[in-house]
Order: sequence, then C-alpha cells, then structure tokens
Amino acid sequence: MHNKFSVKKINQLRRKAERICEPVNDMLLEEQKWTFINFEPVNLLKLFSSLKLKEGFVLKAYLYRTNGNGNGRIFAYPAVAAHHLDHYSAENNFFYKKPELALENLMDAIDGDGSPWSYLSASLFAREAAEFGALWHGVNWGNHRIIEKDPTGTDEALMVPAPDAEWQWLQARPKSWLPLVIQKPGKVTVKFYSHSEYITESIYEHTVIYQPFNYTAVESIKKRLRRGRPVLSIKMTLTINKQQPFESRCPDYSEA
Repeated sequence: MHNKFSVKKINQLRRKAERICEPVNDMLLEEQKWTFINFEPVNLLKLFSSLKLKEGFVLKAYLYRTNGNGNGRIFAYPAVAAHHLDHYSAENNFFYKKPELALENLMDAIDGDGSPWSYLSASLFAREAAEFGALWHGVNWGNHRIIEKDPTGTDEALMVPAPDAEWQWLQARPKSWLPLVIQKPGKVTVKFYSHSEYITESIYEHTVIYQPFNYTAVESIKKRLRRGRPVLSIKMTLTINKQQPFESRCPDYSEA
C-alpha cells in the first residue's frame, strides 16, 4: 500500500515544533556545561497526534552552550529513574554522551497507532527531537526544508536557487516528490525529499525503514540526489573547547 502526504501539513508541523522549542534558545545557561532544563519534551511529541509516549517512561531535556553555538539532547528514561534525571555529564564538551540510565534510542519509548501517517510522524519527530536546542553550528536538520517538487529554476524555489544548468544530478530524478509511506508485510518504508543551502545547495532523498508497530528505525539513509553551486566558498571547520572538529551532532537522525 502506497500513501502520499501533503508537504504543507508537514511544514506546518515543523513550524509548530520550532515554536514549542524556541523558548529554550533564550535561556541563560552556564557556558560549556550540559544543563538539565525545565522543559517538557512531551509537548513536542503531542504535536504528532498519531504518536504517544509508552507507559512507564519519561522524557527529559538538556542543553549545552558555548560561544553562541548550541546543542541539545532529549533522552527517554524509565520513570523509576526520575530522581537521577537532573545529573548529566558529557565531559563538558559539544558532543553528547548518553546518560547511563537513559534508553539507547529515544524512539524506543515511542508508540503509535500503526497508521501510515504515524511512521512519517515518527521520522519527523526523531529529527525534530535531535535538533532540539541547536544553535548556529549545532544546526543540522534545521537547514533542510521538505519539498514536493524540484525547487531549481522555479518561482516556488525555497531561496534563490542556481540556474538549472549549474546543477548536477547524482542519482535518478524522482518521478514523484511527495512524501510517501509504503506498507508491505513486515516492513514500512518512509521516503521524502529535502532542499538545503548549507555550504552547497543540494537536494536530498531520505529513506527510513521500520518494522510494523515499531517506531525505532531499522535503517535510515540520506542520499544527495542533486548538487548545485557552493553557497559558502570556504571549508568550514569548527573546533570547540579544544575538542575534535565539529561533525554531525546526531548521525542517527539528521545525517542518516
């Protein structure tokens, strides 16, 4: 069974998610230290009506700030571990380290109604949660906008795209750009496309595979389909607090 979905509806959800998470960006926190914050991640989850938190679990949020850059993490814990939730150390650097009592994957604590929309919602929620608290060089998924048509050379372009001649197809051009959920026995596949102007203007295909009634992705793949002109002409390397150069802050979701 193939199910296609409205990009308008998806982008409206993403804007609502941004508004829910926006207040944390103004929090005054101690620099270069992971901090447990008074924010209810379940309010972000509630935007996705086909999803819910499994009984016996709680979600908690943490932020890290340094020189205008920011990262955040949302972790799922067994409710019985609640009294440990305000203590989190990741060696005080930009890169997160899972607390000992937290689940390996946030999505292990998420359930849904089994509808095609629920699997697309799971893919979106995982990305929005991974982007929580991101500022400046911490931003990853926030550089992408889900699209329903090729944005190059059209009035509906998301920014100011390069002329079509300046683009290079790296993979086959999609026949349909609409977000799609394919349900087969034992397998659910979510597919959608995004446009990003981060460093090099590009179009990406995102494919996420689930088992039925399980909202932790079995596999998540991101392919660059088309590459345009460089938006930044220099290679950006960021070293924070004398740690390793900045890389993807959450490869499980945003960069998969």
